[in-house]
Amino acid sequence: MKIVLTEPALADLEAVRRHTAMNYPQHVSKIVRRFRQIVARVADMPAGFPSAVNFPDVRVALMRPYPYKILYRSRAGILQILRIIHSARSDFKLD
Repeated sequence: MKIVLTEPALADLEAVRRHTAMNYPQHVSKIVRRFRQIVARVADMPAGFPSAVNFPDVRVALMRPYPYKILYRSRAGILQILRIIHSARSDFKLD
């Protein structure tokens, strides 16, 4: 499966990296590694995660133990990572 990160997702990932580096520098590589692990798991079974509330074609994978969730869409062999947001956020746009 081809994995594509949207511009908002890339910006989110960079914001997470910057915030972590500034506040918890010892966790930067761990968060990046966890992000990659979750994306690999999603690519293996994209339908295995719950749908997002209010966005039925979008699914959500949690990045536990970190407080982030990955919003994604899977279509025609393409896994599109839409956003990486803090679990407490509910005010986001997908496009």
